[in-house]
Order: sequence, then C-alpha cells, then structure tokens
Amino acid sequence: MDQGAKANPEITQLLASALQLMPEAVLVTEVKDGSERIIFLNQAFERLTGYSMDELRGQDPTVLHSLETESLHQLLSSANSEGLPQETVLHRKDGTRFQDRITVSRWRTGGKLYSVQGHADVTQQREIENQLVLSQKREATGHLVSGLAHDFNNLLTAILVYSGLMAPKLENDAQLERYLGEIRAAAERGAQVVAELMNLGREDAAEPEMVDLGEVLGHTSDLLKRILGEDVRLNTVIEPNLYKAKVHEGRIQQVLLNLGINAKDAMPNGGEFRVGLSNQETPPAEVNLSDRSRCVLIEVRDSGTGMDSETCANIFKPFFSTKGKGKGTGLGLFTARTIIEHYHGRICVESQPGKGTTFKILLPASGAVAPVAGSKATLLLVEAEEVDRKSLDATLSQRGYKVLPAADSNQALEVAQSYSGEIALLLANIRMSGIGGPQLGEEILKVRPKIKLLFMDAQGNGSQRRIGDASNFVKKPFSPSVLVHKIEEVLNSPAS
Repeated sequence: MDQGAKANPEITQLLASALQLMPEAVLVTEVKDGSERIIFLNQAFERLTGYSMDELRGQDPTVLHSLETESLHQLLSSANSEGLPQETVLHRKDGTRFQDRITVSRWRTGGKLYSVQGHADVTQQREIENQLVLSQKREATGHLVSGLAHDFNNLLTAILVYSGLMAPKLENDAQLERYLGEIRAAAERGAQVVAELMNLGREDAAEPEMVDLGEVLGHTSDLLKRILGEDVRLNTVIEPNLYKAKVHEGRIQQVLLNLGINAKDAMPNGGEFRVGLSNQETPPAEVNLSDRSRCVLIEVRDSGTGMDSETCANIFKPFFSTKGKGKGTGLGLFTARTIIEHYHGRICVESQPGKGTTFKILLPASGAVAPVAGSKATLLLVEAEEVDRKSLDATLSQRGYKVLPAADSNQALEVAQSYSGEIALLLANIRMSGIGGPQLGEEILKVRPKIKLLFMDAQGNGSQRRIGDASNFVKKPFSPSVLVHKIEEVLNSPAS
C-alpha cells in the first residue's frame, strides 16, 4: 500500500473494488487507540467465514478468533513487523473452526491507520503435514525396533525351545514345573510385546498371510484394555472353528485399535466395548464381496453416545472428525476402511444418538491346509547361531524328526549333495553369511527337486517379502509346538 496516499471517496471506492476482485480472503480494519474495528471484507472472506459485510462492520476482529484482544494484537503486530504469515484459529459463522494463516500490511492515510489482513484456510495442509511427520516417525521407529527385534527374538526362541525340552522331565516336581511355566509365559509375553511394537511402529508392506483372527484379537486385547481405560469393559466373543483370512495381523490390529479409540471418546462415563468374531456362510447382498461363498464377520459394538445419520454418512471420509481441535486427525476411520477394502472386504456402521454404535467388518475367508502331525521326516536344519541350532536340533529330534544340522549355506549344500537318503524339508534362517536362505533353497532344489522349503527369521514383514510366500515362513520366536505345526503344514502341502 502507498502510505502517502490521501483519503478521498474515489480512492476508497477504488480500494473496495480492487479488494472485491481479489481471490484471497481480505479483511480491513481501522486501528485507533490500540483497538481495531472491521470496516471492510471481500467476497472471498464471506465465503471463507460465512459472515457478511453487514454482520461484521464495526466489530472487533476478536469475534472471529480464539484469542483475547491483547493476544490478537500481539499476533497481528508480529505478522506486520516480521513480514511473515502467522497462524491462529478462526471461527466460521456456523461455529466450526479452521487453521487460519494471516498476512498483514499497514496503510496510513489522512491521519488514520488501517490494517489489511489476508486470510487462508490451511487446515487440510497442516493435517497432511502432521500425517507426513507421523509417518516418518513410524518409519524411523520401525527401523529401530526391527533392528533390535532380530537378536531379542533369537534369545526368546532359545528360552522357549529349551523350556519346552525341560517340561517333560519335571512332571513329578510341581514347584519346578510351575516355575518353568512362568519362564515360558514371560518369554511368550516378551515376544508379543516385540510383535506389537513392530506392527504399530511401521507400515506393513509384506504379502498378507493366512491368520486366525481370534489369535489377532487375543494379541490385541491388552492394548485395547489400555486404550479403553478402567471405566470401559472389554468383552470378546469368538465363534469356534473360525475361518481364517488372508490379511496382515498388524493392519487388522490397527483397525481394532482405531475403533477402540473412537469408542473410548464416545463413552466418557464408561460403558461396554464388545468385539465378536463369527463365520458368515452367505454375506448380505449389500456387502457386495467379490467372493460371496463365505467370510469372517468382525462386529465391534460400543454403548456410547451414538451418531446421527448425517455423521454416519461422513465418518469414513478423510479429515472428517467430530472431535475438537487437537483431539483427532479425522483419518482413523478412513484408514480403517482403506485397510479393509485392500483385503477385498467391507466395513459399515450402524448407529443412533444415545444407542451406541456398531461397526461390521466382513473379510473374505480362506481355507487352510490341515497339518498332519507325527511324521518322521528328515530335515536339513541351517542356522548360523550355535545356541539356536542346538536348541532346534534337540527339540526336533525329540519330536521324532531326523535332523541334519548345518551352520551355513556351504555346509548345507554339502549335506544336500552327499546325504544318501531322502531329505523332506529344508529349514533355514533367511539371514546368513554368504547366500541367504531363499538363495540356498534355490540351489538345493536343483539337487533335490522334491524338497519342501521352510524359512525362519525374527523380522517377519521384511523377511516374507524376500521369500515372496508367507505360507513357507515361520517367525521367531516360536514354541516347539508352533514350529512342529508349521513343519507338518509345509510337509503336507501340495507340491508347487
């Protein structure tokens, strides 16, 4: 603005006409004795806030802000003196709020001082930036956790395997048997904590695998209880013989936790949060699943305040939130829907004010090969860590397998070439010096084309990407029964 301009009706009219044509939202105030009064706003500002010129003329601009007069004056002074945009919260006429970016310039003429403010709604931009920062934090956390998890899970595997070997020898000593049970329970809990951190700390880019959703819910229950708090009861109901679904465990946990967070906010005085899992032979027609033969229903119900039909129609939209500023990103349910639809499933909501809310999630069910236990197969075991190799050799031998141990890929190739009998399965660690487990499997298949392959590692997500098939992978740490179950499942699977 030209600070030397003289005030006259022609200049005033020219200023008003120019501001009306500006695409930016503009507000002009007159500054007098430390206070300000609105004298003009353009059509863009009317569209931004819903207020008309007649409604705001003569008003103090604090009617639009969440700031006191003194704080607003300091904000505007800072914006003017530094020549940089400042941000605050602005109110629309309908009561909604948005993140407002203000740029200010001063104009003095005819002995009067005017403040010309440019305003812009940057709410969505800030939300996207916050999500980017959160994503980067999760990625960094994921790299840190996965690096620590590998060694830690190897130690837990040894504890679980050796405690499993000791159990039959302590049947006549109830006290030692109880102590051993506590050791195993602590190791299993440690493995679960690591799995939770890895699932929540990074994006899961691996191929989905066949999972028991009942086990997923069991792994998530402790986290749900912490989120819901003491005043909300968590009830879980799981139908027997539940179908399996091909998903990522971590992503389904994320969906359940997002629903738990929303339910907690809807029950400020406590209530009930119920998660039910059941088989559905014929999904409802409105679900429109591509495979309508059968699916798994996850029904999540809370006894909270409920929602009206308009809110229900919008809750899955990005950045839609009924929570106050700073209490939600509006991305939780959008993310949940994105995850479910990625697995060719559907999520819908039923709610009424005062009657709670129910989310229904339908996921296509997948069949699983039933393992046949009790084989006496010969296994080629490849594990570089001596403590793991010995513990696995001992537990597999105890279960009736003939074990051919090898410390690295070179030894494994020698055994594969020189052993005169049949080798039914290669059990190899993915990460080894020299060639890794998947490359070793390819080399051994050239010598023994009928051999089955099973790989193991402490880092489930990245490891499965390397082998390309979750069905021949077992994640450390595991108990002896879990390992044997997986071995028998692979041995009895159809030849590829």
